[in-house]
Amino acid sequence: MTMRTTIISRAALCIAFAALSACGGSGGDTSSTDATSSGTSSTASTSSVTETGDSAATQVVLSATAYAVAANAKVAVVTVDRIGSAAGETSVDYTTANETAIAGTDYTATSGTLTWADGDTAPQSISIPVSASGTGKQFDLTLVSVSGAADFGSPTTAVVDIGGDSAADGSSSASATPSASGTMVPSATRITDSGLNVWTVVGGVIYENGESAGGRFVILLLYYNGLVYQENNGCQWWYWSGAWIRTSNPATDITPACSASTTTGSSSSSSSSSSSSSSSSGGTSKATASASGTMIPSASKIIDSGQNVWTVSGGVIYENGATAGTTRLVVLLLYYGGLVFQENVGCQWWYWNGSGWIAASNPSAGKTPTCSAAVASAAGSDTSGSSSSSSSSSGADTTTSSGGSSSGATSTVSSGSSAQVPAPAAAVGYNTQTFNSVTLGSTTGTLQPFNFFGNHEPSDAAVQNADGSVTLSGNSGNHYNADLSTAAYNTSKTDLFQGIAFGGGFYAEATFAIVGTPDGSSGPTPAFWANDVENMAGGVSTQWQGQPNGYNHWGELDIIEANVYNGAGYGGAFHDWYGVLGVSTREVNADTGSPFSVGASSLSQTNKFAALWMPATETTQGYLKYYFNDVQVGRTVYWDKYDPATPPIPVNGVTTGSIMDVRHWVLIVGDSNPDTPMKLTAVKVWQASGDNNLVR
Repeated sequence: MTMRTTIISRAALCIAFAALSACGGSGGDTSSTDATSSGTSSTASTSSVTETGDSAATQVVLSATAYAVAANAKVAVVTVDRIGSAAGETSVDYTTANETAIAGTDYTATSGTLTWADGDTAPQSISIPVSASGTGKQFDLTLVSVSGAADFGSPTTAVVDIGGDSAADGSSSASATPSASGTMVPSATRITDSGLNVWTVVGGVIYENGESAGGRFVILLLYYNGLVYQENNGCQWWYWSGAWIRTSNPATDITPACSASTTTGSSSSSSSSSSSSSSSSGGTSKATASASGTMIPSASKIIDSGQNVWTVSGGVIYENGATAGTTRLVVLLLYYGGLVFQENVGCQWWYWNGSGWIAASNPSAGKTPTCSAAVASAAGSDTSGSSSSSSSSSGADTTTSSGGSSSGATSTVSSGSSAQVPAPAAAVGYNTQTFNSVTLGSTTGTLQPFNFFGNHEPSDAAVQNADGSVTLSGNSGNHYNADLSTAAYNTSKTDLFQGIAFGGGFYAEATFAIVGTPDGSSGPTPAFWANDVENMAGGVSTQWQGQPNGYNHWGELDIIEANVYNGAGYGGAFHDWYGVLGVSTREVNADTGSPFSVGASSLSQTNKFAALWMPATETTQGYLKYYFNDVQVGRTVYWDKYDPATPPIPVNGVTTGSIMDVRHWVLIVGDSNPDTPMKLTAVKVWQASGDNNLVR
């Protein structure tokens, strides 16, 4: 019978049993400072559990006693080696512990298990998220226990220095050697290039020496003939030359097919959420839809085929308790043929297309009262059934569009009351609705085909449905996950765009369902995001003041990124981009707390995804918050007032995100995965006013 010795280092015991006095410097025999692999009992500096037999010939060790990570990096990467015999499976547990750096503030407490299969001796990596707030501080990473056919070697504890002076990748550069040509992640955990730079992939993003090297939705990293290549989930290839340059697959004979690598690089789970939510009316059981021909008045409410409850109060229409678009002076609400119609005091008819009111004619002239009778019936009454009365319009200054366009789509509209806008928007005074449309078009106030960066959308990428919603097929013409936007590139317009770009703060919300199995197993999922029009259109300089010519600064707000996590959550980010495009582009990612949990909800149901942006002032920090169905998710991102003279690099909590306050943001929706089409029912924006928007 062979013998296995499990050795727990003194430092690890102090972490696990910090309350015990034995962790002090005076307890026990301290004559030995390291456990050996001889299989004998260790001295007081280690604790061993010994079984009968001979010692294992395999050791698990950290590759160095000290690691350093650049102050602006997102993660610290620590390498664990299995040395000696490759026989048998072995595992090691690890954990972090505070020194001067504090978990939750300067870095993220991290623990877990690494496992090597029988015959596997490849180094493995531990990625620990760090924050710029920890610059100049340290924390420990310790290998706590080992099991299987291995013992501990030395070292088992290392100090990680945030912003330290040693190699930023945290590896022992003196002993590092370049990876073999053809090395891929996966199946390797890292690539070391000829300059001894260490490359890893975390969450689809590439890191060089622990610092983001860009890339999104990366499924394969390849080292080939001295160059580092990446393949993304759109099966597109790029190589690194200080920035990512578009290319083709340099090694088709050894790389997996794109579909295979996509499966490897993403979660293999295909289970969807089995949970179901209550109907949108707020009930816990399914209500019966109203009969065709039901009217308010005389009914107190209408329930449509989607279980939405419609009421009228003070001449304003409510769907599930929230204002349905922009309405005023409504005298009749009619459910007919599966559609909701309204008649106003001017005897004009409209029907609801899922996101706005479309001009129509009376669909049931023989059964509805004449306009004068309807006006008389509605005058002075509250048709919601409430005993309270209100003025004839909740928004006397509201303007509505006429003709066939969606009500409120092309004009600034005032809600008139904070109760009529989402609670997060109302709480900060964003009571003016400045956009409300899912109408496809090519004019201001519609959702236009995304054509920035030379993109041309296929005709079937976005289709307007009969109910007014839009289906994004996943047949996107680009890898940006961008099909529709509130503005489009147009060289004949001022600032080279037409449409709306939003400035001065907003609450931006998109309502949609992800059709199919939105668990991330088949690649990217639909996205709702924003980019500054100054960068996309190029009509206004984005030069970073005080930097060389061509050194730019721009941003990217991902309200829901094109990735989900087994259906249980989704990504959200703010990417603060800077550098010379195509040469030295870098980014700092705000600490949003992504991924965001969706709780018991299912992403295949209709949900609301939103972001609240509040600009900084001289005395208050700006911030960014994320919302899922009106409830905040993730962390609040804060920044100081933007100062153009502040040099790179953006710093989380200080300058990262401040670029938002001086730019104007185009909202974008997109889908590049045919397996998970999007059904979009609303894109809405609320602001304090539309005065800071660019409308072209």
